[in-house]
Amino acid sequence: MPYHDPLKNEPYYDPLKDEPLLSPEPIVPPEHDPVNHPSHYCDGGIETIDFIEAKKLPYHLGNAVKYISRAGKKNDALEDLKKARWYLDRYIALQEKEVHLWSTSQ
Repeated sequence: MPYHDPLKNEPYYDPLKDEPLLSPEPIVPPEHDPVNHPSHYCDGGIETIDFIEAKKLPYHLGNAVKYISRAGKKNDALEDLKKARWYLDRYIALQEKEVHLWSTSQ
């Protein structure tokens, strides 16, 4: 279930229902549900997956956000941050490779 976007003064758009969330008030996170709504991804007024989908982040960046948002809440914070950095470094390398391929094909 999506949550109100705390960064905007408007309802959060629900990508699964293809409609805006009607309530301008934050929705209270559900009770701990380790499969559908893990508590380490539900704090801060928006579930991490909803943020990732709303921003249409690619795989690597979505995983980086996931690990940053849960840092210290599920595993060791430093371990989570290193995982986030791994995904960011990999994404940066892919972007650099694409720029290089594009510039050499011109």
